[in-house]
Amino acid sequence: MTPERHGRDRAAAGTSPGQSTPASESPAPLLAVRELTVRFATEGGVVEAVSGVSFDVPRGSVVGLMGESGCGKTVTALSIVRLVPEPGGHIAGGSVTFDGTDLTKLPERALESVRGKRIGFVFQDPLASLNPVYRVGSQIAEAIRLHEKVSRREARRRAIELLRRVGVPQPEERVDAYPHELSGGLRQRAMIAIAIACNPSLLIADEPTSALDMVTQRQIVLLFHDLVHTHGMSLLLVAHDPALLAELSDEIVVLYAGVVVERGPASRVLADPAHPYTQALLRSVLPDDLRSGKSGVKPRSLLPAIEGSPPDLGRPPSGCRFHPRCEAVMERCKRETPRLVSLGRGRGDARCFLLEAPSLEAPSTEVLS
Repeated sequence: MTPERHGRDRAAAGTSPGQSTPASESPAPLLAVRELTVRFATEGGVVEAVSGVSFDVPRGSVVGLMGESGCGKTVTALSIVRLVPEPGGHIAGGSVTFDGTDLTKLPERALESVRGKRIGFVFQDPLASLNPVYRVGSQIAEAIRLHEKVSRREARRRAIELLRRVGVPQPEERVDAYPHELSGGLRQRAMIAIAIACNPSLLIADEPTSALDMVTQRQIVLLFHDLVHTHGMSLLLVAHDPALLAELSDEIVVLYAGVVVERGPASRVLADPAHPYTQALLRSVLPDDLRSGKSGVKPRSLLPAIEGSPPDLGRPPSGCRFHPRCEAVMERCKRETPRLVSLGRGRGDARCFLLEAPSLEAPSTEVLS
């Protein structure tokens, strides 16, 4: 299935986060993250895991957060509902506006009415997230009764219907199963059932298919597609797999070392990446034939890896954070921090000096170690 197949032209008509447009042209996004900064206190000092991240999730759309492990995707997702581990971690700056309300300023009690009811969260490891001593149906029913005044019998009935809705076979029996009695795919479906129990308008899914086999991955992708396009939910999808994002996303935000390096319509980001990191990442994990939308072409047996490793965020490199691994590095990349540069209306933006006005400085020819 190609990146173009998802009807993403509607995303291409929007503007980059932070740009203002008349309400008649572009409605307010369901979720607007602005300059989000998250820090952790560690034995080695303060680590800024997320640095000034901004993006939108429009209503009824899918936005993907893409990047390597440790790039800040999960911390960004957890920060939206203020689930960053404390006391070590905290939101140090920025705003998270959901349906007109800044969640960073809400009292904890008020935030509890948003989590689960208006924003659902699918965690990466369902076995660790589900309570092992409670039956699956009881955990789904608890999520319902936490936010709605319904009887235990009604909550159980809805739990069975939710299991059926997410594709669990024989839900009348599986509702009484313990998490360890279910396969990985069924546990993930149970987690999704809990996340959508109160029909939230936004669903956040953190690497929802990373531990599943290919067939189950496909089934989960189709389930998410149905939730978005049949039930009208918005989805923030955290993933390191561009193929998964190509299937579902309207827009993609690329993170590297806690910073947004590129964002824009999924079809453009995957087929014509602008930032050197995005280009290298896609070369290393996504064959050219899939990125270009061609079919019937066998992927290369070996794909090139990105040289080097992500930086230590306790001591991030000066200038562009990607410059130690970049094949097109220039001297100014080591000294100055690039800004996000517009790629043209509807194409998004990217953070790279190569995209600014033509410079007399040529890319360095130094060999990366």
